[in-house]
Amino acid sequence: RLFRQYSQENIRLVQQRVRRDVETAFYDLLLAYDLLRVNELSLARAQANYALAQKLFEAGRVSEYDLLRAQTQVAEIRPDSIQATNLIKLTTLSFKSLIGFPPETKINITGAFRQDTALLSKSESKNIALGLMSRPEIRQQDKLISMRKHGETVTQSSSRPTLDLIINGQWQAQKDNFKFSSNDFRQSWFSGLTLKVPLFDGFRTTAQVLQARADTRRAQLAFQQLERTLELEISQAQQHLSESIARKLAQEQTISLSKKGLRIAETRYSNGIGTQLEIIDAQLSVQRAEAALAQAKHDVAVALVSLEYSMGILGNQTATRP
Repeated sequence: RLFRQYSQENIRLVQQRVRRDVETAFYDLLLAYDLLRVNELSLARAQANYALAQKLFEAGRVSEYDLLRAQTQVAEIRPDSIQATNLIKLTTLSFKSLIGFPPETKINITGAFRQDTALLSKSESKNIALGLMSRPEIRQQDKLISMRKHGETVTQSSSRPTLDLIINGQWQAQKDNFKFSSNDFRQSWFSGLTLKVPLFDGFRTTAQVLQARADTRRAQLAFQQLERTLELEISQAQQHLSESIARKLAQEQTISLSKKGLRIAETRYSNGIGTQLEIIDAQLSVQRAEAALAQAKHDVAVALVSLEYSMGILGNQTATRP
């Protein structure tokens, strides 16, 4: 019974690992699409800037150097879009392989990054307590300790007297054909009791009991070590989630400020006050902020998955809290 429960926890552990890997791979795919979108927006802004510089050049308001810089910017951004497209292809193949789909299978990706979980408002100490209750490895080790203790009991029982009840019954018949009647059978019954009292086995049983106790103690020490390891893992996952959320909020503010700076730079350039370099720098700032925000959203989603996995409740949001 205990070994069956031990094996069931191992199945739950494998299921959570598969869920973690698939969900993380899905977020990697969403990130690849977001990075492509960021590069496409950057390319569109660069092309619009080139169109503006061309108009101003034709009107004699800017030099040919400004026009060349705007054209160079468009040429530099195009390879990034190609690279982002290839990243999507590679990430899609990896995702298909992970979920068991052939490479030629067509899939449509719909969804968004996870942004919250039921654990966000809980304290770290409660999350650790829940993790020590729910993590499959900790449950496995607990079942192993129980099995070791039962092993001690079985080993100790070999040094105690045993009483066996023996019952033996026979029906016999002998004939030249298969036509038997009830009178052809002879019945014989035997029963008895056997009492065995161990007197001396050369201390073999004592040594086996000590070995069984050592195995139990070893399992208990491994349990304590596993508890400390899981506590550290849950704490690290919690801190990583907090850090990812903070970076996401910071990047959202950075995007708002960088877009405002881009509008100012474009207005100054249109009025002949600013320079082409100001626009290029502002566009680069927006591109970096958008890419960083996409990465931050991805990191928050992955951190949520990691936290729930470290607590042993991934895919089971109805886990009982301590």
